[in-house]
Parts: sequence; structure tokens; C-alpha cells
Amino acid sequence: MTVVGSGLMRMARLSDLATGGSIFQKLNREGEVPMANYYRTSKLLVYYAVKELAIRTPVSSESNVCLTIQTPGICKSDIFRDDVGMLKWLTMGAATAVLARSTEVGARTLVHAVNPKLPVEAHGRFLVDCQIAPEGLEYDSEQGPLIAKKWSVEIWELVKQIESS
Repeated sequence: MTVVGSGLMRMARLSDLATGGSIFQKLNREGEVPMANYYRTSKLLVYYAVKELAIRTPVSSESNVCLTIQTPGICKSDIFRDDVGMLKWLTMGAATAVLARSTEVGARTLVHAVNPKLPVEAHGRFLVDCQIAPEGLEYDSEQGPLIAKKWSVEIWELVKQIESS
């Protein structure tokens, strides 16, 4: 299987998540993380959470479940149909016309991500264009695994709180 890049997740800044306190609290404090970074940061946090869940639930003959994260990429659709202003509408329309794939092709990536014949190596990984993406600096750098671990602790504590209430 070929390895490819993973889009917006690769543009997330680990410095937005670095904190001596809680990542949740940092993200909830106004001005701590630039609003423009929230989308790509949220993709990275989802990746960290699914990666941890995959570690906690390895593929086995009993489970036979492969957890993946995928993106259909930018697709031509009416997602920008709301009133966003003429300049933004023109900019997004031009970018979509040049860069976007059809919704049919985007949908194929969704179907691929649940293919029962995915290789075990896909477990806990990000799929882009129906291929396993490399981990990247967000996970393989010195800071990446530390932030991933911190996030995992926080998210699982939150899950336990929700579960017990």
C-alpha cells in the first residue's frame, strides 16, 4: 500500500496544544489558540484519540475491527451555500472548481475506509485518497507523542466522567 500525505492534519501546529495545564482548558480560553487553527487542530486531536483507541483495542480474531480515520478531501458540493459574502464565495468557488473532486469520488473514500479487507497496518491510521498516510511530525516528532499522550489521558478521563454520570 502506498503512503501519502494527510492534508490539513499536517498543517496543525503542535505549539497550539503545548501547555503545562489541560489541553481542553487551553482550547476553551479565548485567544489561546487562533480561531483559524481550530479545524486542523481538531483533526489532529481526533487522530490522537483514535490512535489511542486503536492501541487499547488491537485487531484480533475476536474483534476483527479495524479503526481508521479518513477524509474525502475537498469535494464539489453546496457546503458553501450560506451567505458568506461575495469575495469569500468567489474565492471558495474558484478553489473548489480547481482543486475539488466530485462528491461521488469523495464518497468512494468513505466506502474504502470501511472495507473489511483493509490491511491490519491501517488500524489506528489516517487514510487519504484510499491509502495509509504517514504519521508525520504531529506524531513522530519529539513533542508529538507527548501531546498525544497528554490528550489521551484527558480524553479518557472525560469519557470516564461521562460514563459515571
